[in-house]
Amino acid sequence: MLFENFFSLDSLIALTFSAALTIKYLKINFKAEIRNQSHNINGNNNTINIYEMDKINKKNFKTLSIMIAAFLLVIFPVYPSLFIGIMKSFSWLPLVICFLGVSFQIYMRGMRRLYDLVYLIPSLIVGVLMYHAVYLAYHEGYIHTGIYSRVFNYLSEPYGNLAYLEGLNMLLVELAAYLGFVFLFLSAIYISFSFIVERDFDSANKYIFHWTITAFICNFLASGMMFEYVHGGFSYIEYAYKLLLYFFMNIV
Repeated sequence: MLFENFFSLDSLIALTFSAALTIKYLKINFKAEIRNQSHNINGNNNTINIYEMDKINKKNFKTLSIMIAAFLLVIFPVYPSLFIGIMKSFSWLPLVICFLGVSFQIYMRGMRRLYDLVYLIPSLIVGVLMYHAVYLAYHEGYIHTGIYSRVFNYLSEPYGNLAYLEGLNMLLVELAAYLGFVFLFLSAIYISFSFIVERDFDSANKYIFHWTITAFICNFLASGMMFEYVHGGFSYIEYAYKLLLYFFMNIV
């Protein structure tokens, strides 16, 4: 199910983007490990500082993620069908990226990185959440174009009555679906590349919990459930959750 239309334009864009990020960070980690194993290591008394590159990776990755989010917030509402298609193709990649990264870390740094295997589970979960949101966007049609222009036009003619506020609220709820997709995509990236920073077991669990919960919240927005909740579409919400359970049972 996740592998259909593998050679479509959307799939090629998703694969190119994923491969570029993966190669970059595996290359950085490889250089970091070579540096850590060399004789030219600066120590602080009896403490050897071997995780400097981890800190640099984390800083660079945070900067890159902010740039990606800003770019998507601008482009997605203009070309929603393209972005949704890319997300559909990308939905199976978090697990692949994470598996390759974790395998590389275990190979390079040994058994101390074995607990990185726990990242595989949230990678699969986020992938399913992405596919679920994309499936509903395709079949339920709650994503519409021109959201920015409609919000701008609405705000340019302000009125204080209740009907105006209700209309503005509906536009903001629709905008929330776009935000949900963008940050669901961002959650998938953070989970996919969770291996770039070495964490202890407690820190890894906190990291997983944070981004998995974020992905579920973003799925609620991106799948149209927030939109339907405001409109009283509780039967749709029930259907969406049953569909999500079906995907977990048949994909996981």
